[in-house]
Amino acid sequence: MRIVVTGALGHIGSAFIRNSLFQRPEFEIILIDNLSTERYPSVFHLRGARFSLVESGVSEALTSDLMASASALVHLAAIADPGLSFSRPDEVHEHNLGITRHVIAKCLRHGVPLVFPSSTSVYGGKNPAIAESVEIPKPHSPYAQCKLAEEVVIQNAFSEGLTGAILRFGTIFGPSPGMRFHTAVNRLCWQATTGKPLTVFRAAMHQLRPYLAIQDASNALAHTVLSRRYEQRPVNIASCNTTVADIIREIQGTVPDLMVEEIDSPAMNEHSFGVSTSLASSLGYRFTGDVSSGIVDTLTLLAGIRKT
Repeated sequence: MRIVVTGALGHIGSAFIRNSLFQRPEFEIILIDNLSTERYPSVFHLRGARFSLVESGVSEALTSDLMASASALVHLAAIADPGLSFSRPDEVHEHNLGITRHVIAKCLRHGVPLVFPSSTSVYGGKNPAIAESVEIPKPHSPYAQCKLAEEVVIQNAFSEGLTGAILRFGTIFGPSPGMRFHTAVNRLCWQATTGKPLTVFRAAMHQLRPYLAIQDASNALAHTVLSRRYEQRPVNIASCNTTVADIIREIQGTVPDLMVEEIDSPAMNEHSFGVSTSLASSLGYRFTGDVSSGIVDTLTLLAGIRKT
């Protein structure tokens, strides 16, 4: 079974390619990454499956020879920074949507199922348990608007014969070899460990949001590929719904002397929402991650740093 993974060395990709379900020689995993972020440790200690690295952009990497024998394509390559999207919205939109259009065309041409992680940030409002078929998406950030646009072109391709899945991921937390520290939980852990004030968007302290443990994200992708669970409709994928205040309390359990600084940001909004994962559960997805464990795991990896 050949699985093609774009953006394979990033935060999610580096966990997915290590999923225990793939650690067998009958799996071939093609890692596509342009290494623009130089996350070389993502390829350390890979084992079990047969791995090949294509150091290239997605457009150049998806050759006919590579796609002809692919069993599935997991599309993770993107500018994945909602904050950056406010200062460079056109760049994020053109880059992410352009790559996704190219991936769709290749998958359609070669009959390869496409697995696309979207985002629960396409939602808005004040519903604490949004179901996929009930709430009309109200994306606030340019990043979320682009994710919704990518969903639309994928769904249009479904009507043209594309097979695939759209998984709406909550905000990722927890460590992986290719992790970054720009998302809420990981960023707050980094700030706490290095003695910096925990920066929180003003008025966002008690806003509810969906979060997703990195291992739950990896397992969701693996379940989709191996079970061929190609629903061709959005499915919410989240470990829990929680608030920044709850996250800070969890961090204080390990790092008690925290300072919190409220900041203004264009990413701030009045939305406070969570998502329902009832559909995902009915489709066999399982979520075992929790914010407390993710925080402990991340802080443990950073324990050697001394505050200055």
